Amino acid sequence: MKKAIVVLGIGLIVLIGAALILSLAFSGAGNFSFKPRGIAIIPVKGEIVLDGSAFSQEMTAIEISNAIEEAVDNPSIGAIFLEINSGGGSAVASRQVVETVRIARESKPVVSWISEMGASGGYYIAASSDYIVADYDSFTGSIGAVSAIANVEGLLEKLGVEVQIVKAGDHKAMGSMFKGLTEGEQQLFQTIVEDSFLRFKQDIIDFRGDKLNQRQFDVIADGRIISGQQALGYGLVDEIGTRKEAIAIAAGLAQISDPIEFDFGKSEPSVLELFTSAGYSFGLGFKQGMLHYETGLRS
Repeated sequence: MKKAIVVLGIGLIVLIGAALILSLAFSGAGNFSFKPRGIAIIPVKGEIVLDGSAFSQEMTAIEISNAIEEAVDNPSIGAIFLEINSGGGSAVASRQVVETVRIARESKPVVSWISEMGASGGYYIAASSDYIVADYDSFTGSIGAVSAIANVEGLLEKLGVEVQIVKAGDHKAMGSMFKGLTEGEQQLFQTIVEDSFLRFKQDIIDFRGDKLNQRQFDVIADGRIISGQQALGYGLVDEIGTRKEAIAIAAGLAQISDPIEFDFGKSEPSVLELFTSAGYSFGLGFKQGMLHYETGLRS
């Protein structure tokens, strides 16, 4: 019995040794290298927001950023594929994803595919990637910033409702839905929007570099929507193509000959997450509706 165990042990040692010798022989320099074949598919769909509900099937900016970081850390992933169908959203949320893509590009190629729409913040995210493929008839562009401020003061007057605003600070009620903006307040908002717009433009110039037709870019960067075909002429995208063709480009950049697609989209929420999200959304909506009005900058 003991002799059989010894023989078995010797046999295992020989097999392990042979495996090591073969791996060293085929690795060239003596270092075993694993070639990743995976492409992480990450959807960027709907309105780009920082926080969201578990009921929503669209990923928030935080969730998209987390998925990108997970793909970077995953050794089986060779490239990241952003599947974009978004008309934009919060400027802060869009920039959160942009900064994550900027860092991810240092480790793995990132390719964006604009399907039906990749405008405003959606295009901002696409521009931060290594390569952009768009459908011919997609909507893109909309390079600009906007802040919409509701004013129900006139309506409340017709209904006989008077709202008394008590504040400390000359501009503390600036943006309240219960009063119009003064000329000075409107100018303050205008400077904020213009600052965001200039940063948006400059980032695209930095991302696209020599690919961009600078003279034409200054003309079309006025908030207008353009087609994917037009965007190609302006240098806003690199190529016109289908999803399959865009994935092939991502595989090529990562030097993957036989790619495997991995879904890094939003997972199904648990029952606990559904109840927690429902309670949070109800409470937050009640608070915002009853106590204050929040204005946000969109891109």
